[in-house]
Amino acid sequence: MITGLLHTAFSVSDIDKALAFYCDALGFRYLFLLRDEAGKPKTFYMEVGENQYLELFLSREQFGAQKRTKPETLSYGYHHLTLSVSDLGEAEARLRAFGDCVCGGAETDPETGRRRLWARDPDGNLLEFVEA
Repeated sequence: MITGLLHTAFSVSDIDKALAFYCDALGFRYLFLLRDEAGKPKTFYMEVGENQYLELFLSREQFGAQKRTKPETLSYGYHHLTLSVSDLGEAEARLRAFGDCVCGGAETDPETGRRRLWARDPDGNLLEFVEA
């Protein structure tokens, strides 16, 4: 029944820092932004890969206290996002060039034998990079 994962979405505290991290450090391609009824920016879309997307939502503090049609994000619902990379060394170098976001260093996952690296985005969301 499930054929794939289309997108994931994060609320972010600073949209400029988040866009710089995901587009500049990770190389995601910025696509477009959605605006609310008053014309204020609210959702930013980026392409991760073919038919794979990331949405960034402005935080409640940035967006304002308007009525939401979707449930609020629960702090216990998200654990981490895993991204496949062709060259883990290159991914680590790009992340380290961006700033202090890498957690430790590259390692071999003892369960899968694959090389991986952990990092955090500017809001502290945990990301795992696995060499394909």
